[in-house]
Amino acid sequence: MRGGNRRLRNLTALGSAREVSACCDVAEALGAAKVDGAMRARLDRIIGTLVRCTR
Repeated sequence: MRGGNRRLRNLTALGSAREVSACCDVAEALGAAKVDGAMRARLDRIIGTLVRCTR
């Protein structure tokens, strides 16, 4: 992948990671799941990396 395609794929991955984060928030708010702090930190790190890759 080069240039535009790589950026588009990273944007897609970023959207998916943010969607997972939102689903975790909803699951916690409904009391259906407890999201581990380490998992949340790892997801935040992935999102941060993808943000930097899309610039």
